[in-house]
Amino acid sequence: MYRILSWNVLYRDHELKYNPKSKILRKYPCEEDRVNDIVLILKEYVTRNTIVALQEVSTYIIRKLQKTFIKSHKVFVYN
Repeated sequence: MYRILSWNVLYRDHELKYNPKSKILRKYPCEEDRVNDIVLILKEYVTRNTIVALQEVSTYIIRKLQKTFIKSHKVFVYN
């Protein structure tokens, strides 16, 4: 059986433009820290039979995910 996860990870530039006082920006002044946490969370929840649909994903996050999951999953990108 497959498990499907969906997550809007938030494109940082949009948050800076439209919600500059957001909790996410306060918690993660450094984007690299936020991306590392996103990857850690996904590593915890993603198994061999998991399909993940992410929205508002930056190129930086995509590259990090491709590098992290290269041996276990395929990362598809749609623009």
